[in-house]
Amino acid sequence: MKKTFPGYFSNDVDTLKDIWDRCLFVLDASVLLSLYRYSGETRAELFEIFKGLNGRLWVPHQVASEYLINRVGVISHQIKVYEDAIKSTLELKRSFENPKQHPFVKEETLRESVITFDKILDDLGAYKSEFLSKVDDDDVKGQLESLLDGCVGEPLSKSDVAEVLVVGPARYAQQIPPGYKDVNKGAGSEIMIDKLRPLGDYIVWRQTLAKAKADGLPVVFVTGDSKEDWWTVYSGRPLEPHPKLIDEFVREVGQGFYMYLPETFMEKANAYLDRVTSQSAVDEIVDVRSEEVSEDVASKNRKLKTKILMESVAENSDVKALRMELEVVFGKMDVVLPHMEQLEYHLRALVGSRKANFDIYNDSLKFTDSDGVAASAGHLHVVNDLDKEIEMVSVKVEKFRRTYQGYTERVSELQKAIAHYSSLETTY
Repeated sequence: MKKTFPGYFSNDVDTLKDIWDRCLFVLDASVLLSLYRYSGETRAELFEIFKGLNGRLWVPHQVASEYLINRVGVISHQIKVYEDAIKSTLELKRSFENPKQHPFVKEETLRESVITFDKILDDLGAYKSEFLSKVDDDDVKGQLESLLDGCVGEPLSKSDVAEVLVVGPARYAQQIPPGYKDVNKGAGSEIMIDKLRPLGDYIVWRQTLAKAKADGLPVVFVTGDSKEDWWTVYSGRPLEPHPKLIDEFVREVGQGFYMYLPETFMEKANAYLDRVTSQSAVDEIVDVRSEEVSEDVASKNRKLKTKILMESVAENSDVKALRMELEVVFGKMDVVLPHMEQLEYHLRALVGSRKANFDIYNDSLKFTDSDGVAASAGHLHVVNDLDKEIEMVSVKVEKFRRTYQGYTERVSELQKAIAHYSSLETTY
């Protein structure tokens, strides 16, 4: 049974051990681009893992191309994140500094908070400047250039491009993974790069298959893409590689295949390399990927809403009711999303403030006089208060996320129902 359906037995312990002992490690563009979203510590840890894989690292030409094309856009987004954080922090600081306007705080607390605010603003400004410098002098790009020297695949030939434009859409029509969830990217354009855009995942897969077949090696593929055209997904959570991917890989290459999200890969790779895993690095990678998924879902929902509003209302009364409910659900999502994003931003700000205050508290411990002890106690009190607020806000964020996920699942159900009625009308 396992030989007939390898895709459903992919997490077999012996199979995975054989794959890791001999495999080629293939990185997706999402992994390379996310390096800009991580802290310096987490990024350094990932580079150490990549270097420890003894020349077994490889990226398809499509991955390298997507990274280079989108690199500046990701850097610009990070700059915008710091600009927004600086603006919000300044506004909050000014709101406390006005002694004649609510909200009021004690003078002693204000003095301590101003020190904290100034330190946060200095840090934010330094990180913003660091990202600005990456536009022209990119250390991440430089490290990747060295790391992947001689480890990038060949581009598509003209005949390959012609074949991809025929085979790719045919696969997507049958929902053969990967990439069929990207079918609407660049739709309607006659520009070649736009025609190929929705086929990017398929091209990555095609080039990976060709490399593995030529070298006779199994593959471990690392990607930040958590959609159902790569994974078996349950309740919005990717569980294991899509069975059809493994079946195709085994059939075409005759070797094993497995796939990991970045955080899981970090844990597995560190165990394989006998390195200690930093839990904070794993947590950061999860947080960054969650933010990326949230932004992607929000963008797609806005596009879907626009499309639905532009479509003519069907004559069928059942379809009308479904479309009306769909618009109502989208409206609820529009209400929930900004609150959720605001809470998530507030939570990140609290975590940053907590870290800054804890650093100040640690610094103050070296002063043993009465004033130093009093200052230490004051900073510790602030840290404890922030811990309580972080816990409270975290509960609220999780509640909003569950609510938003429920709306997302309902949208999917309604869209399927509308598509079902539409197919019936076409049949008759």
